[in-house]
Amino acid sequence: MVLSQKKLNQKGFTILEFLIATTVFVIVMSAGSEFFNNMNRSAVVNSQLTDVQQDVRSAMLTLVRDISMAGYGVTSFGACPNPITPTNSSSGPDGISIANLATIATTLAAPGAAGSGKLTLNDLVVGTISLNGIKTTTAVLDSGTTVNINPALDASGENYAANTPVLTPGCVSYAVNPATRELTRTVDGVGSVLASGVIDMQFAYALDANGDGRIDDANLSGAFDEGDFVNLPTTLDAIRLVRVSLYVQTSRADPNYTNGTPITLEDHDPTTDTGYNLINYQPFRSRILTRIVRPRNIGLP
Repeated sequence: MVLSQKKLNQKGFTILEFLIATTVFVIVMSAGSEFFNNMNRSAVVNSQLTDVQQDVRSAMLTLVRDISMAGYGVTSFGACPNPITPTNSSSGPDGISIANLATIATTLAAPGAAGSGKLTLNDLVVGTISLNGIKTTTAVLDSGTTVNINPALDASGENYAANTPVLTPGCVSYAVNPATRELTRTVDGVGSVLASGVIDMQFAYALDANGDGRIDDANLSGAFDEGDFVNLPTTLDAIRLVRVSLYVQTSRADPNYTNGTPITLEDHDPTTDTGYNLINYQPFRSRILTRIVRPRNIGLP
């Protein structure tokens, strides 16, 4: 009799209990799945942000190099009427054009020995050339890919190894396409994309208009500070410093990030742009990279 009673008390789950347990399980699993999905999306966005930052750092290095070489060997070339020709905009990205001797045209096919008045190149180049930005000379055809140079290499020990870059004058322009978010570098009409995800590029310039060897106190603060930079210089040969700012953004929204707001760079406030919409900024991660460059060949006697 006791054994029979025990058997009667061995009950399983009721249908109601089973449904409640199943519902709780589904809720927990759904929450966990959503959590891990959000984490995965955030990881993808963070990886993309890292890639964007690496691209824009590489692009900034190229841009800084070109600006620092502005006016080297040439004061104008092709579509560049000045060593630095700014394009300023308060409603979109700025642009800049640079004349310099920074275009790699070929390399030395054989070493250039001290005192030599000839160079052998891998490809024929005549006119004004520079050996790796160090020696500037004029090349005239001798025969084949060999050129006579004037002035010759200094006899006191000016030697150049084979494969030394041979630079020629060029007009280098930088621009950002807001539609594609691409930063483009154009050399003598041939463009290439340096970085993607760039939504703004702005420049500001510090000047020495009176030629006293000091940056002009544009904001009359009595000291050199960021207020001494102007957005559009009136005297281009007075440029002594260039402040470059690149504003980059991921193309994929971050589901865990909703604090993105447009950032004003120099004189460009994105909130005043035609078609401005906060949703294009709010869920996206962004970064700003800024450098100050000294064009070392401008303003020299």
